[in-house]
Amino acid sequence: MKYACNVSYELMNILENDSTFCDYIKIGAFGRTEALLEVAFSLKPLLIHGFGWFERGGMSSTKDIDYDKMNRYIQKYQSPFIGIHSLCFEEDARQIQNTSILDFMIQRFNDFSKHIHTDILIENMDYSSYYPYPTTLMETVKPEFICRLIDKTDLGLLLDTSHAKVSAYQLNMDIYKYLDALPLEAIREIHFSGTGFEKDAGYKDIHGIMDKEDYRIAQYLQERLQKFSSQKLEMITLEYGTVAAQTTSREAIIEQMNQLKTIFK
Repeated sequence: MKYACNVSYELMNILENDSTFCDYIKIGAFGRTEALLEVAFSLKPLLIHGFGWFERGGMSSTKDIDYDKMNRYIQKYQSPFIGIHSLCFEEDARQIQNTSILDFMIQRFNDFSKHIHTDILIENMDYSSYYPYPTTLMETVKPEFICRLIDKTDLGLLLDTSHAKVSAYQLNMDIYKYLDALPLEAIREIHFSGTGFEKDAGYKDIHGIMDKEDYRIAQYLQERLQKFSSQKLEMITLEYGTVAAQTTSREAIIEQMNQLKTIFK
């Protein structure tokens, strides 16, 4: 098993003192973190997550994507695979014509696979009508949609547990029944982080500190995946930590990573 963690100055300080703490630094190759690629790579290989074009399964046009740059970064920074969101905004859907969202997304991921020179994982997304920003279509977070998408593309699944909690709540599903309905045997990476909760709105994805329920979900997944003779899980990623000033706890990184290592040892 390999372990990754969101880039933060606190994580890099930990790695300067303990190079065995994790195997990869998860980082976006765009925005403020693009300037940190070299210093982060001096510590660990990079698990690149996003290149700045808001890559997603529902994007109606990929004409602005610089695939040459993507492939250079993937090779240079030794990213083992790339996760792309199974995301489709309403504005995307309005531009998709003469086909279903599922069929369009299958074709889009097939196109990504032709142009990106590493394995691609499909990340499940979070639907919530309470988000103050555009969210994905509800149909794209239903387990049956995700199962068919994985089956028809033959790609691996990047399971984001916070996204799953948000979506399950909005679908009025028990989180464990929601997880069981996903193609668990296709999981290659799992994202873990804590969620926020509001009485009226339910769960929100905030990349916060994991709580007891999050660790119960981790333990549940570990036990479920052990039952698959062909399970593909190879990466556990702690999606906590940012480069924003004074928002990341060094102690929280260490505690959460140690807990995950204990569960998935």
